[in-house]
Amino acid sequence: MGGRTAHSTFKIPLKLNDTSTCSIFKQSHLKGLIQKASLAIWDEEPMAHRHAFEAVDRSSRDLMDNDDEPFGGKVFVLSGDFRQILPVVVRGTPAQTIDACLKSSTLWPKFQQLHLRENLRVMSA
Repeated sequence: MGGRTAHSTFKIPLKLNDTSTCSIFKQSHLKGLIQKASLAIWDEEPMAHRHAFEAVDRSSRDLMDNDDEPFGGKVFVLSGDFRQILPVVVRGTPAQTIDACLKSSTLWPKFQQLHLRENLRVMSA
């Protein structure tokens, strides 16, 4: 599928809520691409609202006809630093911003966390 934003790839709606789904039709070319993909990498995920990620989960389960596994059994690799930029919640309180983070989602415990400790960019200089 090449490098594309999550919103572009999964057709994530601009207005999100806790029941949102992505705009991917079951007979579309995009469905076929998602089904064939062995891995999805979501960079800077901590900036995304958890509802965006939950919409991708619901839609992936539907597209893959697999409600039993997160993302319909597709492998997702997330990257980002939760100490940097958090999701934007317009006129939101600090509590609403925290609630918008992926760590507040019921999906969060299903991820295996790996922490990178060596800065390889510094070593190559």
